[in-house]
Amino acid sequence: MTSGPTTVALTRGPQPLEITDEFQTALTLMEQSGRSVFVTGRAGTGKSTLLHHFKSTTKRKHVTLAPTGIAALRVGGQTLHSFFGFPHHFLEPAQVKKAKRYRKVIEKLECLIIDEVSMVRADVFDAVDRALRITRNNPAPFGGVQVLLFGDVFQLPPVVERGLESVFAERFPGPFFFDSDAWQKLNPVGLELTKVFRQVSDPRFVDLLNRVRNGSTTSADLAALNDRIRPASDTAGHPLVLTATNAIARDINTARLNAIRGPAQTYAARVEGDFEESSYPTDEHLALKQGAQVLMVRNDPEKKWVNGDVGEVTYLGTDHVRVRIGDETHDVRPVVWEKHVYRLDDKSKEITPSVVGTFEQMPLKLAWAITIHKSQGQTYENVAVDLGTGAFAHGQTYVALSRCRRLDGLTLRRPLRARDILCHPRVHEFHRRWVGVFRNGAPGNLS
Repeated sequence: MTSGPTTVALTRGPQPLEITDEFQTALTLMEQSGRSVFVTGRAGTGKSTLLHHFKSTTKRKHVTLAPTGIAALRVGGQTLHSFFGFPHHFLEPAQVKKAKRYRKVIEKLECLIIDEVSMVRADVFDAVDRALRITRNNPAPFGGVQVLLFGDVFQLPPVVERGLESVFAERFPGPFFFDSDAWQKLNPVGLELTKVFRQVSDPRFVDLLNRVRNGSTTSADLAALNDRIRPASDTAGHPLVLTATNAIARDINTARLNAIRGPAQTYAARVEGDFEESSYPTDEHLALKQGAQVLMVRNDPEKKWVNGDVGEVTYLGTDHVRVRIGDETHDVRPVVWEKHVYRLDDKSKEITPSVVGTFEQMPLKLAWAITIHKSQGQTYENVAVDLGTGAFAHGQTYVALSRCRRLDGLTLRRPLRARDILCHPRVHEFHRRWVGVFRNGAPGNLS
């Protein structure tokens, strides 16, 4: 790829930001109260939008962290493990030491933002608390730092590696961040966003998804969903298939690409600095053919497309491709994703993100299929859900179904069964304890 890349900032799509009463209440709490806040809500209620808006407007010295590399990339931050120097195994309190690499940042830190907190394990949440207390020499919860948590506990849960189940059973009530000792001490204000933006044009679908979310689906709900069963051969066009595993997604994409006659052209990414493979936003070696179905994986700064749009490749050049999205065809050129770490500016004493690695590639990927896990946080117009032999993770079915804007844009490749609606009992218990504590602008706490 010979042309110069376009470095674009994270955006929220072509629609202007709507500051709802809920958003304004949350922003006021986060900016002015100094209280720690847990922002949750159903899929499509604007949690990520609110996070990005707060980041871009706050005067507080802050860092933004996430449990995975992909999630960190989406919010322009770091992973919890890289920022605190945690090893990738079960974390005992005695193993947590003073932070060294980012000590100066932590000492000046006023606000810690954690995105996708539903995927943060209890031991990691406790380790964050301990690392902040001992590094800042402050015995208060999280070393006196304001903690802002974003996520939906009904979506994908933390990953507990095989063999650790018994360790967690002995140490915690469950694997979630809210099962940690640190959560009990933090005592945050809770806010559940209630206005759904993603399925705003389909209120019936919103209600159905909410019952899938909390595991209260009826036989009528299952019948309505299973009325959307369409075998692959009968589905008009090629909607994006959400699959349970990477292997299935890879097999579908490879088979579809091979079925197109003609040679493939491969675009090699340019990777510089510290940018680990697990955080790559698309393929390092991206093979495309004219006629390939692709997914846009970055918002266009000129609003020509948004992250999640599906299109068809119409031309393959050496330094650009053309993609037809709807009735319009666009030139698509390489863009740069930046991996950041946080630094303390010696002069201004401000905490600023510093680029330590870059990944340059066409902002698209083959889009006949992707995994449900990688679809979290995304929105699509048309989706075909293929759970294979069935859902195997709590929240997996809800995440898959809720990616789509409308029920009539959703198809199923296999019947959905009651046992595919998995909701962890710890999530139900947690939600029952505090639901309504902070609703429609009425503050309270989650203790």
